[in-house]
Amino acid sequence: MNISMLNSNAYVVEPANNLQNSQRSTSGLCEKGWTSAALLDHHDRIVSPLIRDDRRSPFRAATWPEAIGRIVKQFTATQKSFGLDAVGVYGGGGLTNEKAYMLGKFTRVALKSG
Repeated sequence: MNISMLNSNAYVVEPANNLQNSQRSTSGLCEKGWTSAALLDHHDRIVSPLIRDDRRSPFRAATWPEAIGRIVKQFTATQKSFGLDAVGVYGGGGLTNEKAYMLGKFTRVALKSG
């Protein structure tokens, strides 16, 4: 698939030269790979963070700075109350070596946990 950015808020998704029906597709993408482009502009896709103002409130759209600020505030408060190891992360076999390394680095450096 070809994904082209039109500007910072818009993109176009196009099939990659009909590779699905070509000789090159015999060892190429799986079914999930061929259909994943359809998810990018699906009408039910969540495209901004959703947050609640309290546990009883419905979710509402938020800006990325607001959502990230809330995460930082809550992680900091949790670590202050319960210690640095009170916030952790989960990784799994689906992560590449590079992503697993970055997850560990994030945990040790940004969260000061581990």
